Amino acid sequence: ANGNFLPAIRPIGNDLNLILDASRSVLSGGSVYAGANKYPPLATLLFIPLTFLQGDAPFQVLTLLNYLCYAFITLIFPIRLSNRRDLPSWAWFLAAAGLYSYGLLFEIERGQFNLIAVACAFSAILIFRRMPRQRWLAFVLLTIAIQLKLYPAVFVFFFVDDWKQWKINLTRWTILGLANIFMLFILGVDTALHYIRAMTSVVASLGINDWPVSHSVASFLDFSNYYMGINPVVLRALQIILQVLILSITAYILRNAWLRNRLTDAHLLLACTLTALTIPALSNDYTLSYLVGPAIYLFMNLESNHSVDGKDFPVIPVALITLCLAGTYFSYFQKPIPLQNHFPALLTMLICTAVLSAREWRAYKIT
Repeated sequence: ANGNFLPAIRPIGNDLNLILDASRSVLSGGSVYAGANKYPPLATLLFIPLTFLQGDAPFQVLTLLNYLCYAFITLIFPIRLSNRRDLPSWAWFLAAAGLYSYGLLFEIERGQFNLIAVACAFSAILIFRRMPRQRWLAFVLLTIAIQLKLYPAVFVFFFVDDWKQWKINLTRWTILGLANIFMLFILGVDTALHYIRAMTSVVASLGINDWPVSHSVASFLDFSNYYMGINPVVLRALQIILQVLILSITAYILRNAWLRNRLTDAHLLLACTLTALTIPALSNDYTLSYLVGPAIYLFMNLESNHSVDGKDFPVIPVALITLCLAGTYFSYFQKPIPLQNHFPALLTMLICTAVLSAREWRAYKIT
């Protein structure tokens, strides 16, 4: 019972049901893509254990896992990555409010597993940083994350020992990339080609859509096109411009982290998260559920840097990030049409993150 809050589908757990049907098809010797499954082949195999549960048990297990992953992403990951002993009170408030947020409840209603994928990626980052002897496990977890949702590949920039060792970094990233390409063929060439063709058609699609539940660049333009009637050529040009803008801003933040040799840069983590939310051709609002953790980590970083002298605290960019983050907690049902799609808020957060990164870089050069 959600009222005017979630675009609910009955029965509950629609997306989980789709991938479970595909897993059952594999067990019976059928195709991974016999039904409406749209996930990589390995993701289908990973869900096979849930097919042995009866009734609502698979949905209940996934819901429990989602809540545990949410707690890890928003509470445990920021404190472990920052080496602090406790979280500030405002971080607890953001995490607690997020339990009732639109993104998290949407994730649970659909039976989605974005939180699990991101939790795997963030666990891999912690293991890579804190447990050098278990780095093989970090690479396995990152591969699982990528095979579940693809976009966690952007977090590969945190698998670095020293930014100056560019040959080692490129070699490591190349091996990870090849391993994930290989995983697409785990069920055969035909299955891999089917998935690649399906993803290519999604990436190439642009049109008209009055449903604002996807905050990717392409979906935002589709939603805008419904009300504005944009020329197809202009629409495609706008898509390229916005995607290049996002990648350029993230590249600038990456450059600042590289020049300072920052291996766990808070600005880069939030920028990578926002890139993962906006660049894919389709990124529904349930992916907003993992945004609060990287935002908390950035705020903690700012708090540490300005704990002695608060006179130079960047009030405006922090206020804008906070306002936009709070806006993602609410459903499009509760907003006027110009604010229903979350892409402008996410882009604003990314720009403000770049401003904060630039401020920190200037302060570093002065000192």
